[in-house]
Amino acid sequence: MFVVKIDRPSFEPFPFDAVGRDIKDSYTGDGIADGYGFRYPGSKPGSLFVISSDLLAFVWQETKNVITLQRLNLAEILKMGLGSCVPPLSPTNNFTYMKRSFGNVFTESSTDI
Repeated sequence: MFVVKIDRPSFEPFPFDAVGRDIKDSYTGDGIADGYGFRYPGSKPGSLFVISSDLLAFVWQETKNVITLQRLNLAEILKMGLGSCVPPLSPTNNFTYMKRSFGNVFTESSTDI
């Protein structure tokens, strides 16, 4: 997941070879990066690049990890009948967060010998 600020353009260059592709827009933001075993996630700065009208890429500044997203034409999918096999989710007022805590397996002593 990431959050970008569309009022703040990013001046970072696209960090990979993009020959033949024009980057239309880029915005600064923060993306959630995994922590140890996805247990301690944190927000890290990055940039969202709009490559075309239906292709986006979020790149974390420090690690240069990339997540790519492609926009789908939902009306077209529903016309083809592909969207009817997945039932809609019920609306929620808020996100649900995991409430179980985990221990660090590398700091626990082992009794197996």
